[in-house]
Amino acid sequence: MEVEKRRSTLEQPRTAEVRAFLICDIRGYSTFTSQRGDEAAAHLAMTFAGLAGDAVVARGGRVLGLRGDEAFAAFTSARQAVKAGLEIDLACAEESAAHPDFPIPVGIGIDFGEAVPVEDGYRGAAINMAARLCSKAVAGQVLVTRNVVDAAGELEGITFEDRGTAVVKGFGEPVATYEPVATALPDQREAGREGRAPGGARGFLPIELDEPLPVVGRDAEMAWLRGTWRQARRGCGRVILVTGPAGIGKTRLAAAFASVVYADGGSVRYAGAGGAASAETISAIREACATSLPGLWVLDDLGIYRESVASLSASLHEIESGPALVLGLLRDVGGDPAVARLIEAVDVNDDGRRELAPLDEHGVRAIARSYVIDVADLPAEQILRASGGVPSRVHELVVDWSRDEAARRLAAAAKWLEAGRSRQAEGLRFADNMIALKLRRIYDTATREQLAGVCPYKGLGTFEESDAAYFFGREQLVGELAARSVGFGLLGVVGPSGSGKSSLVLAGLLPSLAAGLLPGSERWGRAVLRPGARPASSAAAN
Repeated sequence: MEVEKRRSTLEQPRTAEVRAFLICDIRGYSTFTSQRGDEAAAHLAMTFAGLAGDAVVARGGRVLGLRGDEAFAAFTSARQAVKAGLEIDLACAEESAAHPDFPIPVGIGIDFGEAVPVEDGYRGAAINMAARLCSKAVAGQVLVTRNVVDAAGELEGITFEDRGTAVVKGFGEPVATYEPVATALPDQREAGREGRAPGGARGFLPIELDEPLPVVGRDAEMAWLRGTWRQARRGCGRVILVTGPAGIGKTRLAAAFASVVYADGGSVRYAGAGGAASAETISAIREACATSLPGLWVLDDLGIYRESVASLSASLHEIESGPALVLGLLRDVGGDPAVARLIEAVDVNDDGRRELAPLDEHGVRAIARSYVIDVADLPAEQILRASGGVPSRVHELVVDWSRDEAARRLAAAAKWLEAGRSRQAEGLRFADNMIALKLRRIYDTATREQLAGVCPYKGLGTFEESDAAYFFGREQLVGELAARSVGFGLLGVVGPSGSGKSSLVLAGLLPSLAAGLLPGSERWGRAVLRPGARPASSAAAN
């Protein structure tokens, strides 16, 4: 019944959707692989995938596929697709300049038109056209169709240069092609690489953003933040917002992102709630407007003070003309008209705000792994229901569970060890008895009679292996040592000085094992040494 229902669903016609499709790949990837090997090629592909994915998500697109040296993405806006294409090219150029041994020359093709959604993405002529343009683009070039130019309209800082017509496989008529070129910042490739604050000038990560626990379940948001940071770092400053209820993880996400910015050479500033929060936030906004070096300004609990919201709204243009990235964290976004206007201003293209959603069961398990290794018994579904997927509550419930689980396992382990000790003691007593019988056979009466007339007394001297024949009275203890030598990596004999520890081992245990006290013990290797100040060297010498 379920199979028939699924088949019926798949057979229903899908409605075509209008989308911009972007396809890009690495030029010369096959040659690079043959010359440098699979491991280097895999590293190159992973770096490319990260850069391309961040740029796509930062512009509101969706990555539909990453396959080796190729990335495939869809956008609802042609304008955003063009911006993402240019930013992918810039990011790859910056990475190539920073790491010449791993160059990432890319070609990019974009088309805009109808396509039918399918389970793994889309199908349609616009996708085929984007793929054909991608193959025709040279390294460092973005090629688009007339459809893209018309849909994108005028773009500030970007012009479309006519690249003539091209014969495209699968299309009957030659296709007019255009190349979007960034004109507002002609030195963007250099700005992204050289616009770094000196280490001393950056200071340190603010303590409020020094978060030891990793952020989980926010991969898409982190990609959006990384891609947006690269935009700001090149001189195209941004104001972006992360919204959500208390405990949803806004500050934790900001902390994880702050570490990325700091590692990339940017400075990080924080202004949050508190007695002087409004004044500190306004001061941070002014600093972001005036900066000449790339940096991140985190404004926590931004919506608490109207003055802060008003100041940020009034500063948007100044911030966008510099290298600052201002990240505002907001709780309730529905009750304040000033906050609503700020959101509308920064999220015109659906790339300036992210609302954090509750975690799923996978996120619950990921949080649990930050506390314990073994989460097989974690009641993830119950924790998810009880917490509503709010990370702060998940942390609390996981801590409670891990504490209770640790107590339960310790109690079970103690019970098992207690039972194990009883079993072990019984086994040792049995082994002692058997070994004692064998010791009596080793030190039989005939052997002792051969020693008649020999004085066994050595005064304060140690009994050596050569004295084994007249080392008497320790048979039971030798048996216990022999029994305990099975299954233990280290066996210690402890006692006060002069109590006979060395004699017990040298004249009792070693000769008994050499005589076959235990099965096969006559074949065991042995070494007698005094460790001294260099035990490893002494052991090697023996």
